[in-house]
Amino acid sequence: MKNNSGRGANGKIDYLEALRFILACLTMAWHYYYFGPLLGVIGAAPLHLPGLRYCSFGVDIFFVLSGFIIIGSALTRTAGEFLTNRLVRLGPCLLICAPITFAATFAAGYSPSLPSLLSSILVLPLPVVAGVDWSYWSLGTLVTFYVIVFVAMQLVDIGKHITTLALLLTLFSAVTLLPGFPLKASPTSPFPFERYAPYFAAGMLLHLIITKRRFSAGVLVTLAVTFVLIAIRSWMDAARISELFTNTSPAPVSGPVMALAALGIFICFTRKANYAWLKRLYSVLGRTAYPIYLIHQNLGYMLISFAEKRLHLSLDVRPLVMACMVALSLGIAVYLEPHLAVRYRRLANYLVSAKRPLSARMDGSKATVRDAE
Repeated sequence: MKNNSGRGANGKIDYLEALRFILACLTMAWHYYYFGPLLGVIGAAPLHLPGLRYCSFGVDIFFVLSGFIIIGSALTRTAGEFLTNRLVRLGPCLLICAPITFAATFAAGYSPSLPSLLSSILVLPLPVVAGVDWSYWSLGTLVTFYVIVFVAMQLVDIGKHITTLALLLTLFSAVTLLPGFPLKASPTSPFPFERYAPYFAAGMLLHLIITKRRFSAGVLVTLAVTFVLIAIRSWMDAARISELFTNTSPAPVSGPVMALAALGIFICFTRKANYAWLKRLYSVLGRTAYPIYLIHQNLGYMLISFAEKRLHLSLDVRPLVMACMVALSLGIAVYLEPHLAVRYRRLANYLVSAKRPLSARMDGSKATVRDAE
């Protein structure tokens, strides 16, 4: 049966949920077929397919998506509710996936860091303490954005200052390009927030344009400035990766092309699904994307290396490992995470509302699986 609603279940834009899954799979392909082999953690040769090297920029689109979704969440909640929802979004899957990676790393003969496990489980320390998996660097960047939005909500009416906050994020990214600027990450920092601040800003501005239909001069000019910073940052990231692995540098025009691709792909997915079954499918894919991202990198490298060095398999096991990661992530997303999220939300609500009257605390603790989603 058709449904003409522009949004999916729980206020989500349906096609963005599918985009999450696609980006997670592209990131996994990038790690297994290009980054891992060039880094030496996978013995197989890198696959030089046209465009494969640019799959790493899927995380840039993900940050645009995050800016879009997170600012929408902030507009409908108090600061405390916003922070609670964000923690419930990240925390339960980390409680499942981080120990899996930690145990696998230990079983493989390495010495995983206990602080990295605690940082992963507690979520909020991720901007300053690296998680158990290399891919968690992006969670540190994401949590930083959460904190910025949370602080802004404490100070101003966030709904009236989205454009201002987006401009401040973009200008911060711009000034960190100046030599000697003090408030930027060191070259070895795994959490270079200034590199990705314009992507969050673009998502916030696109939320105003697409969802709120605001086409004011201020919004459009800020988006244009943000696009310029995204183009510069995209070129710099492409140059960093190319120089690291191939000792080459991309043409300057690649920056605007990648910026257009990132924003264009995102905009194409801000669409509705017309059928209820399609909404349900996209919802499941979107929920599966997060655990894929959490477990695929280090665990996948170890499984591929084990097959190469211990089992001496002559076939390429990477497609099989990718399928296993999707299946495992689907099980986590559908069967484990929702029920754990209910308990996680109850605890988070209790901690956030500890100073409220008893009756208010009891009301806030009545979490359901739907709340967790």
